[in-house]
Amino acid sequence: MPAGERTKHLAAGHHASRDSDEARTRTMISRNKTFSFDVRDYERVRQFGLAELKKLLAQLRREQLAPRELAVTVRFADFSEATAKHRFRAAQERDELLCEMFVVKFAECVAGQSKFVRQLRLALAGLEPLAAQQSFWD
Repeated sequence: MPAGERTKHLAAGHHASRDSDEARTRTMISRNKTFSFDVRDYERVRQFGLAELKKLLAQLRREQLAPRELAVTVRFADFSEATAKHRFRAAQERDELLCEMFVVKFAECVAGQSKFVRQLRLALAGLEPLAAQQSFWD
């Protein structure tokens, strides 16, 4: 279908079935926080990051997904950035392991820095369906 005709159909509310959109599986979930003021206290940012990560993980549990990759990006007040990533061998269902890796990757991002933090970004990618839980009696 030519672009103009497709645009006309979309503008009129005619589009592909919502079922096809819902059938797509999420591949990534992320969270960004630009602080209302620049923060020097890295421990405070780390604690905030852990709380945000737990919110992301809770969302993934509701969607029955587990991440295989974690990325942490810290943007400083001068707009420079530091990013650290980790790819697990398998999708991680244990929140403790993801939280521990966040702490490690956050530390990598701020190592040797003395700048104020302006923004924190977290991303969980490589999402896979949670493994079926086996019953104790199976």
